Amino acid sequence: MRRSVQLRCVAPKPIRIHVHPILSGDTYTFIGSVLIVGTAGPPRAVVTVVLKNKGDPLASRIYWAGRYCRTA
Repeated sequence: MRRSVQLRCVAPKPIRIHVHPILSGDTYTFIGSVLIVGTAGPPRAVVTVVLKNKGDPLASRIYWAGRYCRTA
């Protein structure tokens, strides 16, 4: 990420945090991570962050559900 982002989120239910690696399809090496903050049952993503450490420097992104989150 090239800038800092502050969010204030109110989840409607208890949250779960999932972290998964991003694999390159060409070399089968780790090129980043994805972090998902969401609710359980029914599962809903509140915030998702994609962090890539190789390749396009602008590939990292943050996505948030406008219904639950506002920028601080």
